[in-house]
Amino acid sequence: MRKSVGTSIFLSGVMLILFSTFIVARNIPNSQLLITSSIWTVFLVLMTFMIYRTGKVSKYRSVFFVIYAFCFVLVFISPLSQSSGILRA
Repeated sequence: MRKSVGTSIFLSGVMLILFSTFIVARNIPNSQLLITSSIWTVFLVLMTFMIYRTGKVSKYRSVFFVIYAFCFVLVFISPLSQSSGILRA
């Protein structure tokens, strides 16, 4: 269901508060994680806004899953390759 711009902004703002509380706030001591989690939060809020604004859940959900899968591979493979000696830092 398509929402008005005002409603979309309001609901995305609620999601921004929730994401900031649970994702960004726990990474404040580590500046590198803070930047990464802030970028991730902005991406999630943008996806939330677009879903509310256009009403096209499947289109933006597929974009989210592709990016999430790519990031998972990077995060999962990197420590494994370092511990096995494939990549030397």
